[in-house]
Amino acid sequence: MDITTLPRRLYSLAFRLTGEKETASKLILAVFTANNRPSLWRASSEVSKFFLASCLEICCRYWHNFAGSDGKNTSIEPQKRQGPRDDLQGALLDLKPLERMVVVWRDIADLPMAELTSIVNLPLNELYLILGQARQRLRRRL
Repeated sequence: MDITTLPRRLYSLAFRLTGEKETASKLILAVFTANNRPSLWRASSEVSKFFLASCLEICCRYWHNFAGSDGKNTSIEPQKRQGPRDDLQGALLDLKPLERMVVVWRDIADLPMAELTSIVNLPLNELYLILGQARQRLRRRL
């Protein structure tokens, strides 16, 4: 991975999760200014490791701050934007937060599913089941 594409890929992950430019920017800023996990960044000397660690932190913050640890929408879940948006983003926003996170993680960011198990406290086979169901919902929507 080229270091110059890193910010764009991280922002894309955050935007696909939240559907809001401002919320995605705030999420990225929170990840990079966090002082509760500084060792995460120091331990990642290679760009690809840094990218994976950053993606994990983005999803972790999304899961706990926007989706709620039970995966249900909470009062701070970003509202769907009014007006035009691309079909993929609209379809992603129609998914449940956990479905959205799994699809974005695996199909958009192309990251290993096993890394998500520690964030959502679900076994890997259940995450693959959720991924399959979410893909079916996306196919019907698109």
